[in-house]
This record gives sequence, C-alpha cells and structure tokens, in this order.
Amino acid sequence: MSSMAPKMLPNREKISIVIAVITLTLGMTFLLPSALEQTNSQNWIWAERLMPLLVATLTYFGTVWIFSEDSGSQTNQQGGMLIHLILPVLSVYVLTVSLLQMERSATWWWIYFAGITLYAAVVLAEYQDFYYEGKHSPLAGILLVAVSHALFFILSAVFKLGVLRLILVIPGIFMAASFITLRMIKLRTDQVDWGWMFLMAIMVTQFAGGLFYLFLTPIQYALILTATLYCLISLAAGVIEKRKGRSLYLEPSLMILLTVVIFVFASIPR
Repeated sequence: MSSMAPKMLPNREKISIVIAVITLTLGMTFLLPSALEQTNSQNWIWAERLMPLLVATLTYFGTVWIFSEDSGSQTNQQGGMLIHLILPVLSVYVLTVSLLQMERSATWWWIYFAGITLYAAVVLAEYQDFYYEGKHSPLAGILLVAVSHALFFILSAVFKLGVLRLILVIPGIFMAASFITLRMIKLRTDQVDWGWMFLMAIMVTQFAGGLFYLFLTPIQYALILTATLYCLISLAAGVIEKRKGRSLYLEPSLMILLTVVIFVFASIPR
C-alpha cells in the first residue's frame, strides 16, 4: 500500500464535527411531542415526515465528508462510495423515526446516545471496508451484517406500533429492504446487482403489507420480516455465487428454524 493511502481510521476532527451536528439535530426531537401525544396534529405530521429526511440528508453529506481524503484518486469516485453510505445514513434515519415515536423519558436518552454510538461504529466499519476492501478486520463485516438486519428489525417494529398508516409504512419498508439488500449482496458477493435488489424489495414489501393488519405484535411482525429479508438475501447471494444443494439452502433453513423457535417462545404468555 502506498504511503499516500488513507489511514485505517478517518480524520478525528471530521468525525467529531459530524457526530456533534447529528447529535445536536437529533436532540431537537426531544422538544417535539411524541407520536402518541400528537397523532392528529398537523405540526406533528410535518415533523414526522421532514425531520427524518433532514437528519438523513445531514448524515449523508457529513459521511461523504468523513470518507473524503485529499490523497488517493479512489476517494474522488463517489459512485464507489455510495454503497458504503447506505448503512450510516439508514442507521440515523431509523434512529430519528424511533425517537419521534417514543415517549420522552429516560429511556429516550438511552436510545439517543446508543444510536449515535451505533452510527460512529458503522462509519468506522464502512470506512475500512471502502479503503481496505478484503483487508479489513472480519469483525467489520460481521458488524455490518448484524447492524443492517438490526436496523430493518427496529424500523419494522416501529412501523407496526400503529401510529403510522400503511400508506407510509409501505414506502419505508421498500426503501429499507432495497438499500439493505443492495449493501448485503455487495458485502457477500462483491457485486452490485440492481435486479436482485428490486426483486427482494418487492417481495418483502408485499409480505409486509399482507401481515400489517394481522394480530401480530410489533416484535413478531419485525421478526418475521427480518427473517424473510435475511433468507432472501442469502438465497440471492447463493444464486449469484452459483452455489447448489445444501450450501444454497442450509443458511436460510437454519434462519427459518431459529425464527420459528424465537416466535414460539416469544408468544408464550407469561
């Protein structure tokens, strides 16, 4: 690696400034009424729609700035950088949506600081994957897989709380499934496949719409959708890598079995 290559960690000043701006902007949501208090307020509706987009936009440009280095021509290829921006931006978007729905209490602050910490961890993992693809710590790849599906789980659970209408839930599920599928297929196969991304997103979204009005708790709803997305991504990656037989179906089968076990235990009355 040349002496001009970027460091394993991003510029400390850049990441500190970006985290400070995101933290301050997210902190403003504490001053807004929760979804449970103002479901019919016109001001709440605008805050609910615009605040997540505002914070996600700030996160996007801030993360691009963190990833940008003066040295190295690769950093100027923003097209190659875009896929590494998915999880950082999605993590803050999901955090904003969740904070808007939550009651303003001590738990709100715990989620607030945990979400900011998660964003920092994802940025570090994506930074290493972008500049040192194939040479970064295996923990970075594991973190990205875990975070991507955790974010989808949280977003699905928030959507099922009953505050949002289905007309707002469907686009959110579709976008989240699209971005996560694109990122995970790239991470697993080192390929960007738009066809698989669209197909997986359509399938998960149709499933989400069908389950939305069933008598499922938010956790059950999110568990089913997340397991479905994971299995579909695993199958798509296997087809792209031309795997066959047991190697293709083993991982999805284990995930389905694990989901059934968790679902049964979670449904047992206490």
